[in-house]
Amino acid sequence: MMVDLWDARHRCTRKEQCERSSEPRRFASEMKQCVQLTVHPNNISVSQYSVTLVLEAYNVPELSHGVNCSFGDLAEMDGVVSGNKIKCLSPAAKEVPKIITENGDHHVVQLQLKSKETGMTFASTSFVFYNCSVHTSCLSCVESPYRCYWCKYRHVCTHEPRNCHFLEGQVKLPEYSYDGMEINSLPVDLTVVWNGNFNIDNPAQNKVHLYKCGAMRDSCGLCLKADPDYECGWCEDLNQCTLKHHCPVLENRWLELLGTGGKCTNPKIME
Repeated sequence: MMVDLWDARHRCTRKEQCERSSEPRRFASEMKQCVQLTVHPNNISVSQYSVTLVLEAYNVPELSHGVNCSFGDLAEMDGVVSGNKIKCLSPAAKEVPKIITENGDHHVVQLQLKSKETGMTFASTSFVFYNCSVHTSCLSCVESPYRCYWCKYRHVCTHEPRNCHFLEGQVKLPEYSYDGMEINSLPVDLTVVWNGNFNIDNPAQNKVHLYKCGAMRDSCGLCLKADPDYECGWCEDLNQCTLKHHCPVLENRWLELLGTGGKCTNPKIME
């Protein structure tokens, strides 16, 4: 019984109908004899042009006639053959598609090898162009599966970290004060704006707790009942609840919960 098989001209046929089928790797009669192709790297940034890609082809016939490398409908160029390896250049700048935000952060094309002998495509593999610049926050940038890096000072996502320069350090915010004694503590949402109009990510949803020791704490007893984290204390010279560094004379005149055991001097029964 005659069985249709796969020949080197990329078609399914009988062996006697396959030209030069007796030559090595010109004819495949089982799956393990099919052409296999790998490429390194298998993805590049849309802002990288004419990058040398190394393709390794297995189970291919002799390629002395040469091959062309084709990137979907973007570009086609000559490949350089060395044994089972083929070197191809990625498309030039004018040929790389401009991937817009709506298309996500990557674009997949078929990288194909075409025989110059037959003009047929005999192997193909997926190739990815990725676009880091569609990411507008640090989190989405660094979580990308591609080689994307967050440039802190410029507030951009890029494939090239060498162009980013940033000096780590602490940031001191201006002191904030507010009038009014009706509220003694208030949690507020935290948003840190960088370089004028860039919000820094806050994945933990951290809040800032604003508090005022003297608000609604007009006695020593009420003062010492404040949350210990506030570090409020009773300043006898000022006769008010305040922070320690605001009390002018500290020695024996500053009462705090830890130091007094929660006991005020000269307590008064109001009711």
